Amino acid sequence: MKYMSKSQFAFSNRRLLISLFFTVLSVSLALVGLGAIGSAVAQRAKALGMKVVALRQHPEKPAENVTAVYGPQEIPKLLAQ
Repeated sequence: MKYMSKSQFAFSNRRLLISLFFTVLSVSLALVGLGAIGSAVAQRAKALGMKVVALRQHPEKPAENVTAVYGPQEIPKLLAQ
């Protein structure tokens, strides 16, 4: 087992956090339902820079923190995102 100095360990962790950050930025999140929980998840995901799309029974209702809202008949379109 290879041992690292504190500075090597800190640099390694910093690199991991940076790669994790850019991975989160390139992720899309699909939510099923935009009730209280779905809306809260959408808000947090948007704050992390994620693209948020949602499926909801009545897609004509306004939705905050969501890029696009689809109805049940548009599931293939949602999955293509």
